[in-house]
Amino acid sequence: MFNYDKQIRAYQKEKVRISDAARKDLIDRRQTNRNRLVASLGDTYTLDGDHFIPQGSVALWTAIKAADMNYDIDDGVWFDASELVESTKSGKRELEPIELQRKVCEALQYGRFKQQPEVLHNCVRVYYDEGYHVDIPCFRRIDDGTTSGRQELAAKGNEWKLSDPTLIYNWFNGRVQALNGIRDDSGKQLRRLVRLLKRFAKSRGDEWEMPSGLKLTMLAEECLNTSFERDDEALHGLLKNMRVRLSSSLIVSNRAQQAPQDALTKSATDPSMLGLRLRVGEALDRLAITEDPQCTKKGAREAWDWIFQTDGFFVDFDSDDDSGSIANVAPSKPFEKNTVSRHA
Repeated sequence: MFNYDKQIRAYQKEKVRISDAARKDLIDRRQTNRNRLVASLGDTYTLDGDHFIPQGSVALWTAIKAADMNYDIDDGVWFDASELVESTKSGKRELEPIELQRKVCEALQYGRFKQQPEVLHNCVRVYYDEGYHVDIPCFRRIDDGTTSGRQELAAKGNEWKLSDPTLIYNWFNGRVQALNGIRDDSGKQLRRLVRLLKRFAKSRGDEWEMPSGLKLTMLAEECLNTSFERDDEALHGLLKNMRVRLSSSLIVSNRAQQAPQDALTKSATDPSMLGLRLRVGEALDRLAITEDPQCTKKGAREAWDWIFQTDGFFVDFDSDDDSGSIANVAPSKPFEKNTVSRHA
């Protein structure tokens, strides 16, 4: 396969992965919300650093840059169920889920916000002028620290729903550590591949209907081939494994769970999964040239540029790199855009 690893790694680092400075800003905003909750509710409820639950792509280090700054930062908060009670004339009563959400929402109000926090179905959302937001799901823990302990989410419909928000966080970070133990950088490579897969899925905006980042993360871990050290080979291999996987089933399950695992997809014919299967096939058609012994840098560049729609990044990178020749080589197999999924 034509070696385009250096270009793929540079693109991932410069155009896909959010910068350390940007990530720090997101984490700082998350911490500010935590501080507001502790200051407002800490006298009423036990609430310290251990009561906050980092979640989502920012916590997993798989977040990617968004042109509109529409970052979703997830940061749950839990309360001891024994403290979620109020006195009434007839005695004690438990707080309802919506009441807890409203208390958290009120505690997060801030005069300088143009749009104040609001209660959504399964969380409280804090908006920022820059375009991103922090989602704060609210939980109660019952019999915390005991074998019968459980955690429940204040969920849509004003109900308490059994939920373990640390499951995916612990599972994914555990996989990264385990992979790094097998081969140095293998776990970090998984993170890079998740980011690149997300970028591919978002490369055409609303023109493509594609799965959520969580489903893509699950598929990337499931279909990962750990034998490749180069990222271009690893991503190519991942796409090949995904094509085989998606030809047999479009169902994506929560791999962080022990069996039985919950399905993350809506159905066996989920439109976003049908879209993914179609686009993965198109991507592999494009990348076929990179396996041709006669492939040149220009041929590889055009194939990878189709994948990510880099807006000239690879062209500029190659023009500054005088290693290797750039020749006009047509693809060995003309690309024809599919209009219907080959597996539909």
